[in-house]
Amino acid sequence: MSIENVEFVVGNNLCASCGTCCGVCPQKAIQMVINETGIFVPAIDSKKCNNCGICLKVCPGAGFDYVYFHNKINGRLPEDIVLGPCSNTYSGYSNDREITMLSQSGGFVAAFLSGGFKKKLFDGAIVTGCSKNDPFTPSTFIARNSSEILDACGSKYVPVPVNSIISDLSGLAGVFAFVGTSCQIQGMRKAEEFFPELKKKIAVYLGLHCLGVSNYHYYSQLLYKTRLKMDDVAYFRMRDKVGRGWPGDMRIRTKSGRIVDLPGEISRISPRSYFSNWRCHLCFDKSNEFSDISCGDCRIAGQYGEDKLKDAYYKHPGQSDIVIRTERGNALFSRIIKDENFVLKESDRAKLAGSARIAEKKLGLNVFFAFARLFKLGLPDYGIRFKMGSGKRALMDIILWPYSVFVVSHYYLCHELIRYPFFRMILKIMPHSFLGQMTEVRERFIYQVQHGHEVSLKLEVIDNR
Repeated sequence: MSIENVEFVVGNNLCASCGTCCGVCPQKAIQMVINETGIFVPAIDSKKCNNCGICLKVCPGAGFDYVYFHNKINGRLPEDIVLGPCSNTYSGYSNDREITMLSQSGGFVAAFLSGGFKKKLFDGAIVTGCSKNDPFTPSTFIARNSSEILDACGSKYVPVPVNSIISDLSGLAGVFAFVGTSCQIQGMRKAEEFFPELKKKIAVYLGLHCLGVSNYHYYSQLLYKTRLKMDDVAYFRMRDKVGRGWPGDMRIRTKSGRIVDLPGEISRISPRSYFSNWRCHLCFDKSNEFSDISCGDCRIAGQYGEDKLKDAYYKHPGQSDIVIRTERGNALFSRIIKDENFVLKESDRAKLAGSARIAEKKLGLNVFFAFARLFKLGLPDYGIRFKMGSGKRALMDIILWPYSVFVVSHYYLCHELIRYPFFRMILKIMPHSFLGQMTEVRERFIYQVQHGHEVSLKLEVIDNR
């Protein structure tokens, strides 16, 4: 296993499937392939590779310099360690019903990109959609108009090597909007360091809030439980609003016209911990804080006119949380959204961060890192550590800490065992409801700060030189 290229990253289970290495390789020696664990990883042609090391240097899976890139992008570290750099926060939704029904939440990304096209602020948008011939396999493309943007609406929840498209950008004229998850945008930021012309190609980074993705073996157990074959499926959406509205349920339509609807609680959330990529658990950046503008589902009850969020479910088309992070993002947001028939209102930053459970993700990282160190597993280098701002921990948190570290073994073991057919068959047979009960029990222990909605964080910089 070479430490001169990304084979080192794959061998240490640190690959985020972002495709940055493939997109920047000057020798065209890397292809992204789905491996036995069901995620995209780089396959290197040893005859072409000259071990220049660029692939490893741009890889966000290996690490990401938190301090350096915050200083480079915004000139300073964020004042709010939980939410990250932020000038304004909003919630909102498009008044265009087609956009809201196709979108995961309030349709912010589709509205923003469509508005940018109208004002000719960028020449295309790098987005991810699914082919009508293969609704289970997402692919990245450059949308050139609003109609193509609609084809890409909705999250995919599986690994997509979006950044492989970097190699295509050099031959294209114009500037482009880029829509991606945290690891994808971190990969792009690192790639800009080595290819300054790439930075000139990107007009704006639109970041998606992300808790992690499921591997592609997820689909096989889903089809087994619904007694369908992949070739039978004509339409598939992980979160479809047609049935009950936001937040959406899974909808499958077969070629014969049969419709199968599965509640999101059991179809998407219940199996999550069994099919997740191990590397996703080692990520701190749920809210995509290195983007220009980030967005995700709004789960602040008051923004829906209800006291409790569950009262708002299925009564609303859905709303987007919107975080303006950079001056560039703010300038484009001001030019586009005000003319896009978009219902917009300001959000309380603390409530947004709490409802998205951003502090819990950053503090929960300590549990996964502790497990990885204990068993000498690979770890990404961020150069920082997140701690509770008060410096206090509840007695119960301290008591449960060893057990929480032990519970993390489930995620790692599933990532390793998923490569074997016998284990995949066990997961196929297990009902979604049972998988969900086990997932809920585990996550209560792993994320130590269940009162994380109100917690503050402090940053500890680590010098690894």
